[in-house]
Amino acid sequence: MWLRFPPVQKLVLLPQPPEEAVLTVVNSNPKEVDSANVPHIRVGGEVSAPVVLLSRDPEFSDEALRAKYGGVCIVSLIVDEYGMPQNLRVVRKLGYGLDEKAIEAVNHFRFKPAMRNGEPIAVMVSIEINFRLG
Repeated sequence: MWLRFPPVQKLVLLPQPPEEAVLTVVNSNPKEVDSANVPHIRVGGEVSAPVVLLSRDPEFSDEALRAKYGGVCIVSLIVDEYGMPQNLRVVRKLGYGLDEKAIEAVNHFRFKPAMRNGEPIAVMVSIEINFRLG
């Protein structure tokens, strides 16, 4: 079976500012049904985790830079069977415009989808975005 992935735009990485944003995939959300009642499986057992193929570093908001504010923001999302992020929402908020910057960055991620029995499936995951001032 051949999988067809949507085209991915190449992102140009600009020189890094002194601030640093680190991302880490953390454990999946235990909820197995989203608001549209479409079942989504958790990672674990015979379900492999999706793998980040293309990521984009989040930028600091002007407001957060002026306040010299950073922290950890957690974004929950569904990685669909094509490796595209869906239904993004912030589950640990930071404020100062950083929540929006985290959503904007994660929305540009592309994944190798999760697999179960050799078939791609949609899963719920959370991504931790760490905004650190240098």
